[in-house]
Amino acid sequence: MKITIQRDDVSYGPYTIEQVKELISQRRFAHLDLARVDGANHWYTLENLIIQESFRRQRVRYIEEMNAKPQKDSGKNGKYAKRWQWKP
Repeated sequence: MKITIQRDDVSYGPYTIEQVKELISQRRFAHLDLARVDGANHWYTLENLIIQESFRRQRVRYIEEMNAKPQKDSGKNGKYAKRWQWKP
């Protein structure tokens, strides 16, 4: 995923999500700067984009874990016992 950042009507990038996090930690960009993923039409704040990516990665990990483990159909350890929870 490549991210383009816009600040003061100037576009920067594209960057990876890891590069964006590093640039924010260096204070070269702020959480409220606008950004978009290559190929997307909408601009979001960097903060929102990072949260979306974090959510997507956690969801993918959860699905992989659930597919790797055999599931029981009912009871305490049943099919729906483990619910996915968002963690920042």
